[in-house]
Amino acid sequence: MIPHPPGRRVAIAALLAALLALAGCGDPLVTSYGTTDEGSVNGLAVLKAQWTSTFQSRTLYRLSTRLDDRDLILHVQRARDLPGPQACTWIEEWLYAADGRQFVLVLRDGNVAPWLCRRWAAEARREALTAADPVAQRLNTLAARLESRAQSEHEPVAAATCPLFTRALIGDWQPQTIAGATPATATMRSEPTADLAKTLLRAHSPDGRDHAWAIEVPFGSSRLVVVANATPVLDAALVDPEARALMRTWFEEISNYRELAEPTVAGAAWVESLAVREGDPKPPNILAMLFGTPPFNYVIIHALALGLAFLAWKGAWLGRIAAPRADADERFSRHVEALALQLRDAGAVASCANAIAINAGRALTKKPTDVADAIEQVTIATRPQTSTYAKRKEPKP
Repeated sequence: MIPHPPGRRVAIAALLAALLALAGCGDPLVTSYGTTDEGSVNGLAVLKAQWTSTFQSRTLYRLSTRLDDRDLILHVQRARDLPGPQACTWIEEWLYAADGRQFVLVLRDGNVAPWLCRRWAAEARREALTAADPVAQRLNTLAARLESRAQSEHEPVAAATCPLFTRALIGDWQPQTIAGATPATATMRSEPTADLAKTLLRAHSPDGRDHAWAIEVPFGSSRLVVVANATPVLDAALVDPEARALMRTWFEEISNYRELAEPTVAGAAWVESLAVREGDPKPPNILAMLFGTPPFNYVIIHALALGLAFLAWKGAWLGRIAAPRADADERFSRHVEALALQLRDAGAVASCANAIAINAGRALTKKPTDVADAIEQVTIATRPQTSTYAKRKEPKP
């Protein structure tokens, strides 16, 4: 066996480590399509950052009247279907509403994951040819797994038509150049077509076949730009300098058209979804949220019910002529009456009344004949007397 130089051994080890991580458990190869977060080979983070920087764009999440002050909109389709009738109607009306507007629509047809997996599988097989038996066997196994992964990442495509344009199938086709650039990940299986459409960016092949990677469709003094697919401008693809060159050429075409309509230039937007919002959202209604939105309304309704019950309990006397009798006072009066009856039966009314009068500093004028007379004499005996000083101060009649 021929020994490998140190540099080549390091390269084989790095390739093995990467492929083991890829093919083993916890696969780090993220292939989610169209995400604007970093990490997916099929993401749009780089494209969005470049678009925002070039055109000073803002991000909106759906089609609405908030785009009326924009003159340039970009949307990258995450679904394989074409835009629905409602979205197409909105786009057409928006384009006709003012001059110099551009709506750029990038269709989904394929991704870069199959290309990457096949590329890594080919490198693994090439290294296996000169590696030792244990390493060569592992590299061939990983290559087979990568080829299987590439097959599973393959996306179907179908011909379709929407009110604005048509997607026509052209076979599985590898362009040599697109607008003069040669991005390695570019693939084409379909192309957009429409009446009165013109090819904006053309794809060429060695056998002389040409197809449109991007077209422009006029709508009054504005235009719709339809791009066949995003395979050359996805995050993993833009590692290739040729892919970045294609993106710059594409942006220049958009900028050149925009400069011709400079008096109406307003602003650009990146739109996440082609869902159409019907009118502007209503201002927030706190009362509606508290009383009509679960679970807030459950808490408020229970609190109101408890408050009303408390008020009803505290206000039960409302509407009465007099306040309710106090049971404690009534019970005490019964004790007084019982004591009076006991005194009467014992013949002690006179002595008891005399004791009360003496305690008040007076004396009874006569012996009471009954209870009523005793009460009257005690009342007279205990009545406050007017002082001499007070009498002197009384005004004369």
